[in-house]
Amino acid sequence: MFLRKLLSLLPPSMVRFIGNSSFANLAERQTIETWIVIEKSEEIDLQPDCYYYCGLQLKIVHASESWEWFVYDGRGIDLIKSGSNPTEEGSLAEAKKWIDDFFRDEV
Repeated sequence: MFLRKLLSLLPPSMVRFIGNSSFANLAERQTIETWIVIEKSEEIDLQPDCYYYCGLQLKIVHASESWEWFVYDGRGIDLIKSGSNPTEEGSLAEAKKWIDDFFRDEV
């Protein structure tokens, strides 16, 4: 209960940073393999084949010789960043790292 009240007093970017750092720490200790943050809203619809990660929409697509990744804003309207990797796992890891770095810069 105390932690919930404390977190409600902090700016959303700082809470997001704390959450991402906590999950990254658990992943480093091999307590969890992966994590996805899903933010529900009646007003926001996911683009086809996208899912939420830290409030942004993330999409992985298989191209001819690589896996392309796309990061959209939370509403799925504006493309923020894209990239590619030879493997699906690598593409997902790159996209998540970019999002984590993007939010880390906000704090």
